Amino acid sequence: MMMQFLERPDYVVKSMPFTPVKATWGDYYVDDVLYRYPSTMLDETSPGSGVWEWSEFIKWYELWSDVDGIRVDTMASDLDLQVDAYVDGNQGYLILNNLEPTNLVVNLHSFGLSSNTVNHVQIKHLYLDTSLGTDGRPVLSDQTVLTPPGSVEIGAEATMILCYTFADEQVPGETAEETKFYGESLSGTEPFRVEKASLETLTAQINGVTVPAGDAEAVLRVSGLFIRDFVMSDDPRNVITFNGHTLDFHGTGAASRSVIRAGSERLRFRCRKRIFRRIIPLPVRS
Repeated sequence: MMMQFLERPDYVVKSMPFTPVKATWGDYYVDDVLYRYPSTMLDETSPGSGVWEWSEFIKWYELWSDVDGIRVDTMASDLDLQVDAYVDGNQGYLILNNLEPTNLVVNLHSFGLSSNTVNHVQIKHLYLDTSLGTDGRPVLSDQTVLTPPGSVEIGAEATMILCYTFADEQVPGETAEETKFYGESLSGTEPFRVEKASLETLTAQINGVTVPAGDAEAVLRVSGLFIRDFVMSDDPRNVITFNGHTLDFHGTGAASRSVIRAGSERLRFRCRKRIFRRIIPLPVRS
């Protein structure tokens, strides 16, 4: 969620994690065993001791503690890798968040930095170490390297923040402007749902679109909750056309990563097979 908030600075003014301090009001017992309310910032060293210490949640704040500055343009070829970056004086922060349930190797490429020397790179990596305890424990590793890495490996569902320290101040030389154009509801004038015959086409218009001059990129986001299971699958009956052109949004495994963020098996509720959502790159044409 944090990365999604950061992608929408014009919509989300401020956000913070829900982490009560002690939350003893939420403690409960099962068979005389005390269970703490989850997401607390402080835990007792032992029940009733009155001595409190930081819980594992403090690692999240330690991971993000230094990030600041002006947001700069980033892009990932894999939708299951959320990426963001900021520059602040002579420091740049690259944030990588892995949505995959397995480790992910990421190749790093930079543009516009060739004239600025990198003195060193601090790499913070917050991940779950499954070898610790019964269910694993979060670990925050922190290391500094003198040579910028060409690739990094991020743990399953983990976050990595690389802090680049440059010899000179890094000043963004251009400005990117982002505009969202909202389409009509797929259900038409109905506020929530609409009944359609099998294989009947759903049509919606995206009005008021203005094509910018110069370099640009565009994506089409389509989502909906459908009754029929095959809508979420790679079924040939599923077809999306945009301005009369059929869009390629099928694929399994690595191919599906170009259009699906966090595969359908990751949605942990009973309607997961009926939720259709795609993020489809589009060419920009006037």
